[in-house]
Amino acid sequence: MKRVTIGVAVLACALGACSGNGGSGGSIDVSGTVTAVGGGTPPASAKAVVVWTVDAGQGDHLYKYGEGPATATSFSVRVDAPLPVEATLGGIVSVGIPVLIPSSASVPNGVVTDPNFVGGVLGIAGQYAIVFRGNAAPTGVSWLDQFSVGLSCGQCVAATTGFDGFTPVPCNQMTMQVGPQTAIAVCNWT
Repeated sequence: MKRVTIGVAVLACALGACSGNGGSGGSIDVSGTVTAVGGGTPPASAKAVVVWTVDAGQGDHLYKYGEGPATATSFSVRVDAPLPVEATLGGIVSVGIPVLIPSSASVPNGVVTDPNFVGGVLGIAGQYAIVFRGNAAPTGVSWLDQFSVGLSCGQCVAATTGFDGFTPVPCNQMTMQVGPQTAIAVCNWT
């Protein structure tokens, strides 16, 4: 498990991936707890959004798709199928990370163009993610081949060497961490 700042993690795509229930190709509901780390204080109300990391040949970018409510103790997000192709790597695969933003923030679905977005992130489910797999063909990535076609959820598996991976878990087991960016553990899967 590596500790990195949220800004570096998001911009460098060092975010985690999740899989588990879902996988049927349909929409999924993702939920979990909100916890404080490093002296952080979860807000009484906020929004949970899913940020997908994408490299479409024109450089990495973030794509927001999925949103839901959050309180000081829990969050939920619905991700509707089909996932927009622009949020994937050619419709084949994508990894989305739930993050917490202020309830007053407005982030439309699509490519995140607000340069202040990363700085406004209050929390991150850095050890979890939503995984999209577009087809059943072997990917050559052992952890990714564990996931079903469609949308699923997973938890980080720390690697002893190289990059971390993910293992499928139910979509109602995620933990969103709120606190100083350096205290939030983020899965280093890329």
